[in-house]
Amino acid sequence: MAEQTEFVWSDLVGELQDGPRDPYLDQAAGELFPDKTTLQIRVASTWALKTIEDRHLDRIRASLRARYEEPYDVEFLIDASLDPPEKVVEEVEDGHDSPTEVVAAREPRREARPRGVPGVGEQASGLNRRYTFERFIVGSSNRLAFAASLQIAESPDGSRVNPMFIYGGVGLGKTHLLHAIGNLAQAKNPGLRVLYVSAETFTNDMVEAIRRQETSLIRNKYRTMDVLLMDDIQFLQRKEATQIEFFNTFNDLHNANKQIVLASDSSPQDMSQLEERVKSRFMWGMLTSIDSPEVETRTAILHRKAEDLGIPDFPNDVATYMAEHVTSNIRELEGALQTVYQHTSLQSQPLTLDVVQGILDPHAGDGEAFRGQPVSTDAIQRVVAEYYHMKPTELKSKRRTKRVAMVRHIAMYLCRQLTDLSLVDIGRDFGGRDHSTVINGCVKIEREVNRDPQLAEIVQQLTRRIAGKR
Repeated sequence: MAEQTEFVWSDLVGELQDGPRDPYLDQAAGELFPDKTTLQIRVASTWALKTIEDRHLDRIRASLRARYEEPYDVEFLIDASLDPPEKVVEEVEDGHDSPTEVVAAREPRREARPRGVPGVGEQASGLNRRYTFERFIVGSSNRLAFAASLQIAESPDGSRVNPMFIYGGVGLGKTHLLHAIGNLAQAKNPGLRVLYVSAETFTNDMVEAIRRQETSLIRNKYRTMDVLLMDDIQFLQRKEATQIEFFNTFNDLHNANKQIVLASDSSPQDMSQLEERVKSRFMWGMLTSIDSPEVETRTAILHRKAEDLGIPDFPNDVATYMAEHVTSNIRELEGALQTVYQHTSLQSQPLTLDVVQGILDPHAGDGEAFRGQPVSTDAIQRVVAEYYHMKPTELKSKRRTKRVAMVRHIAMYLCRQLTDLSLVDIGRDFGGRDHSTVINGCVKIEREVNRDPQLAEIVQQLTRRIAGKR
């Protein structure tokens, strides 16, 4: 029985892991009881239970029925002896205000180990291996940024363009290019010291180093790099001490011919709260912008993302329709594709133009774009608050606990993605907050969505729920 049980569970897990590996599924343990036609799955926490149930339960039952030609019940047991996924543990230990902490707020937490400045003494580069030049769709809106990034990655010695500053709106591919530079540079030069980091992480590292009175730690971490890739540079605004440390770090690296690549939502000229001497350093090298992709590029992106989702023969007329109606950024385009994929697969609908029009635009044919009827801030706040078992008024309140702040940021991010409201209008609807608070919140969630599949899936779920509230 033990051998059969072990085989069935490991084989079943292999079946289910046909995409990115699910850490909660990896940590679980399954035992089959044929006499009771029951599969018992032990998980580390209630959140792991909910995640596996939401993502895999239907397929688990279908697989058991196919194997044994009879329906099996599936039982879940909480087993605290099972370690939670390492990804969650690391983010808890870092102690940052990350959305994953909110996502995993219902989990039992292990006591964090004492640590130094996050990342100091570690070999981790912060790179996401999924982001490569091969997977970047090139069009007229990003061709120059792509070519310059590729040139730097092939010769990351600071001799070509240094620094390079990439700027453009949310969800247009800046982060993808930063990771692609680092990945290719390391592949060509295995001993190269490469670090991808956000300006917020740089700030947090500095605060921690000052608190511990060990500022040499942050210098050892950043000034020993061969390639520094820093995202969300706009986050340095209004942080005078951090700007000083960044200025000195920049000078040390540049003087040593170390490659620096920076990315921001705004051009240096538009960052009014940045010291002029810091701005001037950004202007030393090459400034290149990424604009919203044209319809041909959006169509190509849809075909690539459809391949990733395992959609065979994605119809050209569907891709063209979606590309013409979802125009703001790549992130919204991906969200629309996910919505179509989930609706058609769960309801066994054909992927035709008529079906897609009905999914994305209940009023197709009236000249309206993807959003159809406008989405209100109130609707977004209600859906997000309900998901996290909070009251909508908490999102507008002055409360600044980690949990409330992060849920508020998620709601702000969705307002930015799903409405045409200005930053000022969004801030007003969240208790009169200023536009910089909205920017920082949206940037934080955008970054986490890019690197955390779990949060990305939750954002997609929320988007679908909000669409149903129109």
